[in-house]
Amino acid sequence: MSSHVRALADPWGVLLAVCAVLVGVVIHLPAVAIVLVGLAVWLGRAVVPWLTQRLAGQPGQPAPPDVEPGSPEAGWLDRAIDAEADFDALVADGPLLDLRGTLDEAVTGLYAVAELVTAQRRAGRDTTDDLAVLEWATLGLQDAASHIAGLSTPEAPAPADVAALAELLEEIRQAVAAPSQV
Repeated sequence: MSSHVRALADPWGVLLAVCAVLVGVVIHLPAVAIVLVGLAVWLGRAVVPWLTQRLAGQPGQPAPPDVEPGSPEAGWLDRAIDAEADFDALVADGPLLDLRGTLDEAVTGLYAVAELVTAQRRAGRDTTDDLAVLEWATLGLQDAASHIAGLSTPEAPAPADVAALAELLEEIRQAVAAPSQV
């Protein structure tokens, strides 16, 4: 399932749409306008990130993997995609932007690991190790985004912060490139 479709199912997007509808009711908009405002907010939750990527010239997400909806791997993959979106929201300029390539490779690797876990589960094999890699890598991406959020100036971080984040993202990238080695 594409990240944009997942964004439509996100409860926060639905909550935002409901809030927009309630505001429309409070300010006495016509019923059709209320519905259109709610729909626009809900759909905007998926369209705005896509447009932002296109306008910034960034490549889109990798092709959606064949991951079983509702599975643990789908949940971890969703969380990894959210961490990637947090990174994009926090890093618009500066030396941290140089880490975007490593982040892209790590997320692409996470897609492959999630697909592998689903394939193994369908084949009746044990998925514990690869699922642990997926979980560890996702938590690492969330940690990286949290670290960036904690910086006083993400546009001009200390060299030690850049080095620590680069090391973490590289470690994640390597782990998801060869999950059986972790």
